[in-house]
Amino acid sequence: MSREDASNKYQELSEAWNVTVDSIRLLDNHRTFLHPTPFEKLREAAEESSVVIVNISDQGFTAIIMYESRNPFCVPLPEVTPTTIEALVCTLENIITDFPEESERDQTLAAIL
Repeated sequence: MSREDASNKYQELSEAWNVTVDSIRLLDNHRTFLHPTPFEKLREAAEESSVVIVNISDQGFTAIIMYESRNPFCVPLPEVTPTTIEALVCTLENIITDFPEESERDQTLAAIL
């Protein structure tokens, strides 16, 4: 395939992708499909339980713990690798389920992270 053909194919697929994503965003409750979750929504989710966001980037790994009534808490994760993230997610899910009291849960989360 020539570069021009490959470029044209890429453009065609990109346009089809955009049309598909736009059509999904027209569906009820899917307005923010593939967009970052707005802070207000995360705060709402934190009404039931703390929300933990694990940020993965070339600069490093960071966990952000969101609360209903307090400012988010940032925890650097300097020793984390992509492999350990999977295990960490399972551990965090268990902590959130096993500790309904926010203060106890937060202490356990901070100790794990």
